[in-house]
Amino acid sequence: MSVLSVAFVGFSHLPRSLPCNDVDRVRCGWPRRGVSALTNIVATHRSLLSRLLPGDNPDALSVRQGQFHTVVIGSDRVVCFPRTRAAADRLPGRAASLRVLAGLDLGFRTPEPLLLSEAHGGNEAPFLVLTRIPGQPLENDALDDERVAETVAAQYVTLLGDLYRAGADATARAVLPQNPDDRWHQFAESVKAELFGLMSHSGRLQAQRELAALDTLPHLTQAVVHGDLGGENVVWVWQNGMPHLCGVIDWDDVALGWLTTAETDSGQMEFSRADAQRNPDPIG
Repeated sequence: MSVLSVAFVGFSHLPRSLPCNDVDRVRCGWPRRGVSALTNIVATHRSLLSRLLPGDNPDALSVRQGQFHTVVIGSDRVVCFPRTRAAADRLPGRAASLRVLAGLDLGFRTPEPLLLSEAHGGNEAPFLVLTRIPGQPLENDALDDERVAETVAAQYVTLLGDLYRAGADATARAVLPQNPDDRWHQFAESVKAELFGLMSHSGRLQAQRELAALDTLPHLTQAVVHGDLGGENVVWVWQNGMPHLCGVIDWDDVALGWLTTAETDSGQMEFSRADAQRNPDPIG
């Protein structure tokens, strides 16, 4: 079984147009595409947004809604409004994690917290203002070009290596949460419950074999794990006809754990073009 087979378990047997997880979920960062604009929140918080996004025309702001946040997108900032009290209570922790990530010199950009509303203060809605990362997710057909696929694969190798090395940072280890001991059991059960019905018979058989390997994985916290390195969360800029990884957004599930793509005895990473082509949305 390849090093990446656990990370890609079963997902290569899904239609390419089907998102791998958390359909229409938007968290603090770049919005998931295809979610309709919600202009009512701009009207509700027009005065607040005028202060938080100076220089932006409120009538021209783009709005996206996800499971936990409504995100208002300005020219160089985004404002995340939590949709539930629980999401609001998590905002300080999200901001703390993002501050740690910003100081890790990862080699790519991450959203940086600019302003956090006061906890339960006043009549204003709770919010978190983040820097907006330039770039766009890759289109679904981008990896049909062999040269592009090779370039993307190589940059994912670098990204994963950066995250692996960041796990040794003392500040990261002090602030970021650790993945639970039963993470892989939960992952396996989630795949069986949510994805088996969408797979072909041969896909289910392969997934069952690969999921069985999860029982042997040790509980390690050697790396910074993003939690969802799907295609929507990695943004790129195109230069001279080739994509260049610009940044990674949506770090709500960031934790210390074990990258399934890491060779834990050497820290070496493997990411093949074939894997990238089969599944453009690797799971972090």
